[in-house]
Amino acid sequence: MSQSIISRVPVLLSALALGTLAVGVAAAPPPDAYLDDGRTARSVMLRAPRATLAQCLQALTTASGVTLASVSPLQDDYLVGCVPKRPLRETMGALAELFDGRWTATETPAGLAYRLEPEPAAAGSQRVTRVEKLMQVQKSLDAEAATVLQEARSAKGIADSRIRMQVLALLLWSMLTPDQRKIVLAGQTLTAPVPSGHASIVAKVLNDAIARDAKRADGPMLVTFDLDDRADEARPILRARVTACSDDAIVGAVGAVDPQSFRAAGRVGAPGGNAAPPNPPANPAAKKEAELETPLPMELGMGGRLDGTRDEQAVKLGELCGLPVLSRHRAKGGSGETILVGGRRPSEIMEKFAASCDAKLKVTTRGFYLLRSPTEWLDSLSNPVGESIRDYLKTRPAEGKPVPLGQLIGLGAMNPLQLSVLERCNQVGVEATFLRAAFAVVRFQGSLTPEQRTGLYSEKGVSASELTHAQLHVLLDERARRGDYDIYTQLQQRKGLRLRFVEQLTGKAPQVLLQAVRDGKVLTSNELELAIVEPEEPVTAVR
Repeated sequence: MSQSIISRVPVLLSALALGTLAVGVAAAPPPDAYLDDGRTARSVMLRAPRATLAQCLQALTTASGVTLASVSPLQDDYLVGCVPKRPLRETMGALAELFDGRWTATETPAGLAYRLEPEPAAAGSQRVTRVEKLMQVQKSLDAEAATVLQEARSAKGIADSRIRMQVLALLLWSMLTPDQRKIVLAGQTLTAPVPSGHASIVAKVLNDAIARDAKRADGPMLVTFDLDDRADEARPILRARVTACSDDAIVGAVGAVDPQSFRAAGRVGAPGGNAAPPNPPANPAAKKEAELETPLPMELGMGGRLDGTRDEQAVKLGELCGLPVLSRHRAKGGSGETILVGGRRPSEIMEKFAASCDAKLKVTTRGFYLLRSPTEWLDSLSNPVGESIRDYLKTRPAEGKPVPLGQLIGLGAMNPLQLSVLERCNQVGVEATFLRAAFAVVRFQGSLTPEQRTGLYSEKGVSASELTHAQLHVLLDERARRGDYDIYTQLQQRKGLRLRFVEQLTGKAPQVLLQAVRDGKVLTSNELELAIVEPEEPVTAVR
């Protein structure tokens, strides 16, 4: 081999190595690669009752053949609306804008797959906003609680003008540490012992709140905080429940406070209503464009009107009016305001609808109508736990079958606020409705040991004296939260008392009997009809 060839060998080897490296590491697909993917030019219709983003993307994947997915926490965020047939890439772009996300592409044997991820800058801004707003709420609650505590410690005591439920909740709030308060405001259920320094004051307020013929609060006390939805508006109410347990009796009471700070910091309405701030006035160009819009036909809907819940109306606007609507409005219950659509221009219709949903409206360059709640930081507290739902669905009974209490323990860990939202979704809504009225019973069953649970369903039942304070504390919730189980009076004498559940899964009305037994005699027996699995409205997508 000549010297010249030998001298070139290292260079050739380096070139080969670099070439191999270049072949082995392909360039990553560019951002917005979906815009140049021929498959995303296919037109797809999407119809979404209140469903998770993950469900919607799965339906689009099945219909289009293009793999679409999202990451946590986006995958469990909720979406409502209907998009008439549009190129898939346009719907993907609208979803990215609606969820402050961006699509990333990955090479697969079947072609590029796309995943929606949070846009870092927007996600960071949302986190900062949420922290700031929750600090504002906490500061307001702390101030109110400090005033109540000061009154309770004074010689005059708490003013008679104060509402007893609020007094109890604020007094219990004052005993929490700063870290515990953050946990509660983050939407998590918190149970803690009442500190000794607060015990005498809490006992006095508790004794004022319980029935006159009940035993007085005595012994250690436990308190549980969670978030509730009293007005069916998916707006948090702070709930505080306290029990005191002695050797032979347990007593308790529930307090609640509707912090005005939630309204002020969250801009969730005002004392006179729940309307969101109006959408900003259109600029002259947009106004002129709106005036050129073609009014919709007069015969749409019921005589030119759309009725139903806000979610149903969002779907109808797409189905009947041909408007591509994608919305993240708050999951409020009840019917929405009637929408006049016949003979009206789309922009006028959508402005009215956005106002009725307490939402901000944005129209994209592709003509999509995107609605977003101005309180997304607050709405996130009410999002059901997606992992719990997925776990439950693995063992859910078949359609038309009753759901045993034991199968609902995982879902029952959600707070009432989360259950109120889940009740309006297209998944496990029937179970959520049942749980809102009976989750104390389900949670109580979940607190038992396997041996205690077996005893609970036996002829003998489980001894109330052998149950711990923590277990009885779970059960002794509001009567409306424990399936109307009449147990409060019976627990005034725990010795000799036994609790018994009799589950009847067959027959026309599957139910569970919630009983209290003493010396073989049934003292009380409440019938709790079990949830029956019903068909649910699916997310649909069609090419």
